[in-house]
Amino acid sequence: MYMTRSQLIGLPLVEKESGRILGRIVEIEYLPGERALRGLYYRTGGFLHRTCRLPMELVTVMGAHAVICRRAPQQAAKVPDPLERTAVYSQTGEMLGRLGDILVDPATYAVTGMELRRSFLDDLRDGRPVIRDITGVKLQAQGMILPVPSEESDSAH
Repeated sequence: MYMTRSQLIGLPLVEKESGRILGRIVEIEYLPGERALRGLYYRTGGFLHRTCRLPMELVTVMGAHAVICRRAPQQAAKVPDPLERTAVYSQTGEMLGRLGDILVDPATYAVTGMELRRSFLDDLRDGRPVIRDITGVKLQAQGMILPVPSEESDSAH
């Protein structure tokens, strides 16, 4: 079982001790090639809302309807640019597509894969392949470089 980045975005962030809703998830903190999420970004509610960062060490439950965390001071932070649509290249320099969703294990917060977006017709016809071996992925200025050929990926439908 896994959750995707797009499923996490918009979920309420609930403080475990008080049951208070701190805000809504607006982005994940992740670097390609790493095996786990670093943190979550959320926007507080109210008139004077702001964006804050929550380290993953404070997350206790990542569920389908909410993310629950331990009490933490609100750390104002700037949301990084989303990794979506980052170009993905093979070792030989061939463009394979663009990065789609990030797949996360909700029990361990481990990143289990990344979707590869190709053309609309290819995605419709064949589904989006999932890159499962992410340990050797490198993020560079021009995009992501995959360590293995795309044939070793599986398809997500």
